[in-house]
Amino acid sequence: MNKHFERYLRDGKIGIPVGVRSLGIALPEKCEAYNSGVSLALAIKNMHAIERMYNGNNLNNSLGLGLDDHLIGIGASDVDNAIQQQIAVSLATLEGLSDPLSENIINDQAQVEAAYAELQKLIVLFKVDMPSRLGVLITYQDNDGD
Repeated sequence: MNKHFERYLRDGKIGIPVGVRSLGIALPEKCEAYNSGVSLALAIKNMHAIERMYNGNNLNNSLGLGLDDHLIGIGASDVDNAIQQQIAVSLATLEGLSDPLSENIINDQAQVEAAYAELQKLIVLFKVDMPSRLGVLITYQDNDGD
C-alpha cells in the first residue's frame, strides 16, 4: 500500500506532472491518460481505493477488517483519526481540481502543488506513525544479498 501510494499515486499521478518530483519542471504531458482527459478522475479513484484498503472495505463498501481496526485494537485511535482526517482532506483537495489535470497544471499549478502537499502528509502517517505503532517494518527491496 505504501509503495503504491507513494510511487504511483502521489508521484506518478500528481508529483511528476506538476513538477514537484521532476526537478521543479512541470510536465503536464506526463499526466496519466493524458489524451483522454480523465487523469484527475483516475487519481481520485485511486485515492478512494487506498481509503477502502485502509478501512478494509470491499468495492461495495461492505465493512471488513482493515488497518484502522488494527490501530484501534492496539489503542492507537489517535493515529487512525489522523489518517482518516488526512485521507478526507486529500480527497477534498483532489476533488477541488478539475480535469483534465494537465490543463489544471498549466492554468493553476499552485493548486495542484497544494493537492500534492496534502498527499505528502499521508506519507508520514502511512510510513512512520502507523508502522511504528503496529510494530511493522516497511521495505521495498529484497534482502537476498544481490
